[in-house]
Amino acid sequence: MATAADLVHQLKRKITIHARGSAEVSAAVRAGMDWIMHGNSMTPEVIEELANSKIPLVPTLLLLANIADYGSSVGVAGLVRDTVKRLLDRTAHTLHDAHHAGVTFMVGTDSGFAVTPYGEWHARELQLLRDFAGLSAAEALQAATTIPARALGMEGKLGTMRVGATADVLVLESDPLRDLSILLKPGGINAIIQGGRPIDTSDQEQEQRWRNLRSRTAPSGAVTFSTA
Repeated sequence: MATAADLVHQLKRKITIHARGSAEVSAAVRAGMDWIMHGNSMTPEVIEELANSKIPLVPTLLLLANIADYGSSVGVAGLVRDTVKRLLDRTAHTLHDAHHAGVTFMVGTDSGFAVTPYGEWHARELQLLRDFAGLSAAEALQAATTIPARALGMEGKLGTMRVGATADVLVLESDPLRDLSILLKPGGINAIIQGGRPIDTSDQEQEQRWRNLRSRTAPSGAVTFSTA
């Protein structure tokens, strides 16, 4: 793992890894990964190691939460739903401890499965970080903006409003610091500006979306915001 990370960094690229347990997370930290996915179960010692490293943790709670909350409506097996609910319970304890210890969190969603279709659920991850890790609304917004910018080597360009930045802006109907759900509500986003240019979203329903994978959860249909 350390050899892989070293080679990737020589090529001036970024490297990440799936690590759900303590041994895997600890090894990822020592190897120098740029961010770590999941971290569902970690000992206090590993949490401290991760916090001190400043390597961002990306829990990707969306896939698990959508299976637990909406899987029954699209035919996800009860055994799968129950297993995921138990995993979420264990994960919540770990992530709250990680937050208290000062671990850096970053947003990622595992979008692309039928229960997490592209373009539907991305903003829910911020709410889940609040609920399952104890982040404040401000911390959740930072986990979706300034922290990813730093991880991608674009600090000062993305996730900030300043002269010389990329000018990617969401104009919202209300203050997300008071209610993160505004990011999910239809009509909650008043305007999208990308690279300083307004984006016309009036015909977004006609846009072709990536096909959703049905693997792992084997649902009978897709879970969209309007049908959940």
